[in-house]
Amino acid sequence: MLKQNCIEYLSTLKKQADALAQQNQKPVDLAKIIDSLKVNLGEHIDSYVPEYFDQQLKQMDPETATLIQKIVILKIMNSHWDAIFNGKYPDSIVAQYNKTFERLLATCETEAGWSNKVDDDYWKDLSMTLQLLFPAGAQVVESSSGFGFGIKQGLNQGLLKSLSYLWLSLRRGSCKGYYQIHTHTSELTEFNPKGWTNCYLRIAQMLELNPEVKGIFGGSWFYDPQLKDISPRLMYLQQVPLENGARSFLVGEDTSGNATFSSKTRRQLNEEGKYTPQAYLLIWPRSAMIKWANDYKSANNINAVPIENSK
Repeated sequence: MLKQNCIEYLSTLKKQADALAQQNQKPVDLAKIIDSLKVNLGEHIDSYVPEYFDQQLKQMDPETATLIQKIVILKIMNSHWDAIFNGKYPDSIVAQYNKTFERLLATCETEAGWSNKVDDDYWKDLSMTLQLLFPAGAQVVESSSGFGFGIKQGLNQGLLKSLSYLWLSLRRGSCKGYYQIHTHTSELTEFNPKGWTNCYLRIAQMLELNPEVKGIFGGSWFYDPQLKDISPRLMYLQQVPLENGARSFLVGEDTSGNATFSSKTRRQLNEEGKYTPQAYLLIWPRSAMIKWANDYKSANNINAVPIENSK
């Protein structure tokens, strides 16, 4: 039913696009845009923002851009539907995809579409339809990534951290071939302790199905050890991985503003010069993450990876 609804609404949008094209001086080459989005799944990409499509959107008037964003999302959803829902992913990820696609269709059905959201929201949504990212609940996961954290920077961590980074880099042979986790503001319903645990279990299941993937990594201010004193309620975000084989490495001052934007306390401490957010790289090797997942399921009598959203 969801697929049929997507197909029917796509037909409606195409008619709107045809009517709009008759009024515009510069017609949109939709076929060229779709062709530019073709990717070789499993290959490392430097960015999930497609350069050509991004440039084309910036040249369109707002009404046309909003309409084209919707059409492209629905066309890519339909073309990747069978690959997503017919065996490539475990049930736990398929269920997340189903919820994501329901949300995408609902967004397409609104007049505003993605026009009232930040650009990153659309690019992450599009990347999930392209399977460059997959939804795992509390996080969306880049399916083939690597951390651009050089050896020189990794060795500037103090003796123990430097040895840990060097050991990890040499053992894995490359900084590429990892899943990268991202926070997506459109998918925050599971951003809580239970939701993150379920997210980790889903990713561990994906690691078991994809032995070529070396583990997961993420970079954020919420891996900063300072949170123990400043925002202890958020320590769960780093405690589970770090207590089960993950390693963290200081990248430098976090300049995104995310740490202070969402918290009056952190913002005040920052303004008073008592807190400077730091970005950390967290790496969780596959064997350690899979071991944690198996131990957790055994200890909690869980036979299957959770499918439903956490409440």
